[in-house]
Amino acid sequence: MSGRSAVWLARHVRDVEVLGSNPSAPTIIIHTNLKMPAKSKIQRVHVIYTGSVQGVGFRFTAEGIASSLGLTGFVKNLPDGGVELLAEGEKELLAGLIDGIKSKLRGYIRDADVRWLPATGEFSSFEIRFF
Repeated sequence: MSGRSAVWLARHVRDVEVLGSNPSAPTIIIHTNLKMPAKSKIQRVHVIYTGSVQGVGFRFTAEGIASSLGLTGFVKNLPDGGVELLAEGEKELLAGLIDGIKSKLRGYIRDADVRWLPATGEFSSFEIRFF
């Protein structure tokens, strides 16, 4: 669909929705050339947190931050007392996740082993896993 016909269609839809031509009604312009993020921008980060990171709301905090950023993956407690986080998304958003966790939970984290990996696309949401 050409840009011109997309604009016509958007105006037509607007006019039908408001029962006639109405200049004050918003015009919806349909862009047919929107670009999706390049797959190379999507990455995976795997983090093992150690310290006093269990029993302090760590997983729920991490899940809240990750979900608000639109990331996918999981967070779970480990048998050794650590917490594992595996997330996928744009690198800048993943860095925001790591910074957000560090900011909110800094008093509980002794160390964070961060590893950047290629994304696999295996997740559809971010979840808390229970062993």
